[in-house]
Amino acid sequence: MTLRINESLSRQAFYTLLAVTGRPLHGYGVRNRVATDSQSRIIMAPGTVYAVLKRLERDKLVERTVPHMISAKNVIHLYQITDTGREALQNEMKFMQRAVLDARRRLELY
Repeated sequence: MTLRINESLSRQAFYTLLAVTGRPLHGYGVRNRVATDSQSRIIMAPGTVYAVLKRLERDKLVERTVPHMISAKNVIHLYQITDTGREALQNEMKFMQRAVLDARRRLELY
């Protein structure tokens, strides 16, 4: 099953897409960028990072770039956002903005 445009992203998926927006990153780079971008509110375990990347790749929101050989036995896979992923990220941002406005109205903060 793939993510439909009107479905919400998890916080981890949102920050993972945000992380790979600037340039392709490997899993460890994604983990560090998510921690930085979220001001350490989201710390992802390595297994979580790769599970999220796998789901995002399945849903065509990220794609793997050409593997980089760092030694004869070690290959690094880099991930980058797709056009569909960028659209999903932008839609989620719009949803979040509307949700904050709704909450402020309900709580009479305006």
